[in-house]
Amino acid sequence: MKLPNDDIILELLPEFLDSWLHDMEYVLPQLISEKNGADLRRFGHTLKGSAAQFGFEELRDMGIKMMSFAELNDFDNAEDFAKAIVQHLLEIKQFIESQNLSS
Repeated sequence: MKLPNDDIILELLPEFLDSWLHDMEYVLPQLISEKNGADLRRFGHTLKGSAAQFGFEELRDMGIKMMSFAELNDFDNAEDFAKAIVQHLLEIKQFIESQNLSS
């Protein structure tokens, strides 16, 4: 896994991961249960942009895919796909912990 080369970004990485894991557990399910396509699209867009800033291309692409589900009002697949995003976030978190980069 490729990590950012910037010390400040690396310092912010644990908070980035914890924040997204929180949002995946509490914010995303509400958007899906409310069938709020506009905010689900915004959620995916924010994930895309945030992941890109940290250099996580696969996570960025997952945000793009979530945006697509929102645009199609495909809340069932969005809910299923959320599990893959959480798994990827946990893999990144485990990797940085193995590299002694977590706070």
